[in-house]
Amino acid sequence: AYAAWLVRGKDKEERFLAGWILLFFAACLVLFFAGSARYLLPTGAPVAILLSRLPFPRLLNFAVAVNLGISVALAFTNYQHWDGYRQLAQGLRAHMMDKRVWVNGEWGLRYYLEAEGALPMLEGQPVQPGDIVVSSQIYPTAFSTGGGIRVLHSEWPIRTYLPFQLIGVDTKSAYSTVSAGRLESFGLVFGKPIETIRAEMIAARNPVLSVIQMGAPESESQLVSGFYSPDNGQWRWMAAKGVLLLKRSPEHQNIHIKIYLPEMALARNIELLVDGKSIVKEALQKPGLYGLQGSIDSNNNPWSTITVIVDKTVTPANDQRKLGIVVSEIGFSR
Repeated sequence: AYAAWLVRGKDKEERFLAGWILLFFAACLVLFFAGSARYLLPTGAPVAILLSRLPFPRLLNFAVAVNLGISVALAFTNYQHWDGYRQLAQGLRAHMMDKRVWVNGEWGLRYYLEAEGALPMLEGQPVQPGDIVVSSQIYPTAFSTGGGIRVLHSEWPIRTYLPFQLIGVDTKSAYSTVSAGRLESFGLVFGKPIETIRAEMIAARNPVLSVIQMGAPESESQLVSGFYSPDNGQWRWMAAKGVLLLKRSPEHQNIHIKIYLPEMALARNIELLVDGKSIVKEALQKPGLYGLQGSIDSNNNPWSTITVIVDKTVTPANDQRKLGIVVSEIGFSR
C-alpha cells in the first residue's frame, strides 16, 4: 500500500523504486505463486532505500536491530541443520565401503551423502536386500523394497540450540514452498528436533503371498517397482511398467489381474509377463473394469517375477507421477 501511494508522488526516484517493487511483486504472484519467499529478494534493495527515507530514525534503527538479530539466529539454526547432515554423512562413511547407500532426501543431506558415495533416490526407485536407505522427514520420495523388508538401522534427530526454524517437520515456515498452509517467514518451535533422519537396512525375505491385494499393507514388501502408494486403501496407480514378486507352487495353473481404466487414462494395451514370458496381451477398448487371466507353465520355482506393461501414461495437472492404469489385484490360482 505504501509503494502504491508513492507511485503517485512527485519524487522521481521514489516513483521508480515503488514501481519496481509493485511490478516485481505482481510478476511473482503469477510466476511463483506457490514458491519460496527468496524469489522476492530483488525487491529487498528498493524496500531498504525507501525505508531509510522515512522520518522515523529511532523506529527504523529499532527495526533494523530486530531484523538483524532474527537473521543471525536463523543463519545459526541453518548452519546447525546442515552441520547435522555433514556429521551424519561422516558417521555412515564406513558403511559405504561395503554396502550400497541411497539418500532419500534433498539439499544438504543429499549433498553430503553423495560426497561420501551415496546414490540419489528417484521416485519409485527399487532397492535390493542389503542396501541402506537414509531418509529425511522433509520431502522424502516413495521407493520399493524390491522384495525385502525395512529394518531400522539408526536414527539421528537434528536439533538446534535456538527455537528459530527456517524449515522443519513442525514449523509453518514457507522456506521452500507454501504448500500445506506454510505461509510464515520463519517458525518458532521449542523442544522438538527440526527432523529425524532414519537409516533403514533392506533385509531379504522371500515372498509369502500368491495373491496380492494392492491395498493390503503386507503386499508392500513384494512390490519391486512401478507401483505408487495405495489410494483409498484398495488399489494403486501403476506407471508404464510395474514389477512385483509372487509366491508360487506347482499347483498354480493360472495368473489373473484386476484393473481399472479411468476416463483420464491413455493406456490402451496391456501385457502381463511371468518370469519374462508373455502370458497375457490385451487391447483395452474403453474405460472400465477389466479382469484378465492367462495360463502358466508348471514348475518348482518358489517364486516368480511378474511384470505388467502398458503402452501409454498420463501426467495430470499438479501431479508429477506418470500414471498408466489402476491395479487392484494380481495373483496365481489353481
